[in-house]
Amino acid sequence: MSTDMKQLGPYQILERIGSGGMATVYRAEMMTNDGVKKSVALKILHPHLAEEESFVRMFLKECELAVDLRHENIISPFDFGEIGGRYYMAMEYYRGLNMRMILDTLEKQNLNLSLSSGIYILSEVLLGLRYAHRFTDREGRVREVIHRDVSPQNILVTTDGDVRLIDFGIAKIMGETGFTDVGTIKGKLQYMSPEQAGGKDIDRRTDLYALSVVAHEVFTGEMLFPARQPTRVLRQIQLGDFRFSEEFYVLPSRLQRTMRRSLGRNPNKRHEDAKSFRSDLLTVARRDLSEYVPQKTRKELGMLIRSLIEPVEAGDEEIRLPTALVESNVSEGHGVESSVSTDRDPFWPRIFVYGCVALVGLALLFEIFGVDIRPEQAEPTSNARVVGKVNPAPQRMRDRRVVPAEKPARKKVILP
Repeated sequence: MSTDMKQLGPYQILERIGSGGMATVYRAEMMTNDGVKKSVALKILHPHLAEEESFVRMFLKECELAVDLRHENIISPFDFGEIGGRYYMAMEYYRGLNMRMILDTLEKQNLNLSLSSGIYILSEVLLGLRYAHRFTDREGRVREVIHRDVSPQNILVTTDGDVRLIDFGIAKIMGETGFTDVGTIKGKLQYMSPEQAGGKDIDRRTDLYALSVVAHEVFTGEMLFPARQPTRVLRQIQLGDFRFSEEFYVLPSRLQRTMRRSLGRNPNKRHEDAKSFRSDLLTVARRDLSEYVPQKTRKELGMLIRSLIEPVEAGDEEIRLPTALVESNVSEGHGVESSVSTDRDPFWPRIFVYGCVALVGLALLFEIFGVDIRPEQAEPTSNARVVGKVNPAPQRMRDRRVVPAEKPARKKVILP
C-alpha cells in the first residue's frame, strides 16, 4: 500500500499498526449507519500475495470462516473483501498490547508477570481455543478450527484487562485442502508443536502445546526454544530436545506438572482438550495462590497495560507498575524474588545481618587499638573448691607491677 493512501472504501486510514508475513495492519475509522465514527483494525493483504490466485482463494475462505467465530476471547473480522484490487479484512479495534510487547517491556524493567496474572491470561486464551476447537458452522457441522499460530504476538491484552486471541487467518480447517494442506508449515517457529514442525497431521493439541511454550515464557521470562538457526530449532522441537530454565523449578509443583504434560512430544500424552488444560491451571490458582480473584486480576491487568502504554516517569525513566501483577528478578536472568508473593524482603533478617556486620567491625577496631574487653579473672580464695588439675597462671599474669616503658608509636589506621 502506498504511503499516501488514506482511504480504502468506507475506511479512513489513520496509522500503521504493524506488518506480518501475510498482511499489513492499520488503525482506521469508519462511519456507522448511525453517523458515529468507529475505530477498526484494517488488515490489507500484501500486494505480491494478492497476485496469487490460490492464496487469495484461501484468504477469502478463511475470512468467511473467521467471521463466524463469535467469542469474547477471540477477535474476528466483521467485514472482508476486495476494493480496487486490494484484499482486506476489518476487525474491531481494541487498545492494548500483545504479549510479546508486554514481556519485552517488563524484561527491560527486570520484572516478570506474577503467577496470578499469568494464569488468568492463559485461562482466558484457553476459553477462546475451546470455542474454536468445538466450533459449529451455520449448517450445524462441527468444524475443529485450529489456530496454528498461538504465540505471544497473537495474544492481545486490552487496557480493560480483557484477553483476546487474534489472527485465525492462517487457521487450518480439518478435512480441507489448499494452502493449509498437511505438510505446509506456518506459524512462528519457536512455538510449533513437534508434529507441526515435522509437517504431520495436527489437531487441537497442537494449539495446547504452543500455549505451553508461551506459558514457559510468561512464568519464567525466558523462551523455551531460544532463537537460533531455523533448522536447529526445528530439530530440537521434533526431538523434544529442550531444557527448562532455572526459574521453572521454583514454580509450584502442580504448575510444573501441568506444563510438562502439555509439552509432551507425543500428542496422546498431552491434555485432551483446552478444558482439561484450563482446569489444571485453575487448580494451581486455587491451591497454590493465597488469593486468586479473576475479576480483581482483570482490573489490575488493565491498569498494568495502561501504565505500559502511557508510562509515568519517576526519576531515571522508571515505570510505576501495579505490584500485584509483577515480580522483581533477583538478578539479570536468574531467579525471581518469589514465585507467588511480591512482598518486599522480610525486615528482621536484614537487621540481623546488619547487626552481625557491626559487631565484627567493632571487634576489628578493638583488636587494632589493643582494647581488651575480656573480664579479669578473680584470684582463687583459700576456701574455694578446686576440682581437677589447675595450671598455674603465667608469670606475666601474676606479676601486676607496672614497668615504665617507652610508649610505642600509634599505628595509622585508615577506615573505609
